[in-house]
Amino acid sequence: MAEKKNEYPPSVEAYRRLLQFNTWEDYLDSLIEISDLRNLRSISIIFIRNFTKGGFEISGYIDYAHRLITENWAQFFKGNKTLWPRDSDLGYYHWRHGTVRSNISRNYKPVMDPDRGLLFQNRHDHKIVCPDPQQDPGQNTTKQRIYSPRYSQIEIYDHIVRRKS
Repeated sequence: MAEKKNEYPPSVEAYRRLLQFNTWEDYLDSLIEISDLRNLRSISIIFIRNFTKGGFEISGYIDYAHRLITENWAQFFKGNKTLWPRDSDLGYYHWRHGTVRSNISRNYKPVMDPDRGLLFQNRHDHKIVCPDPQQDPGQNTTKQRIYSPRYSQIEIYDHIVRRKS
């Protein structure tokens, strides 16, 4: 079901994306494309936790807008390829190798807090996004868990950037 591009102004499009989604596939259908990034007011972080064929967990936090620019997502949108966190994403953990990485992206900077753990600071409005499930995700941020048979856990953190770029 294809929608017309730029049918809504950017601010309305950002709020429209915060609607509830039932499956990961529904969420993928709602995501913006590269041509829409110039008007971006909502910047998403995708947390994915999945297991390899050997049973080892790989999890990570993906800056969606940054990854969309650096990688072709056509195969993910078509459902032909599974989205895996990479060691170049915002946060990455590979249980078998014991690899832990945190990286700065176009939109977020990882911050380690001794009390709250891993946080992400938006580089445009400097607001903090907290991925801890026991805490509030932060100002101008919504958190939503998505269910899919393809992934063990998916959480989407949508942060609305209030400052004009």
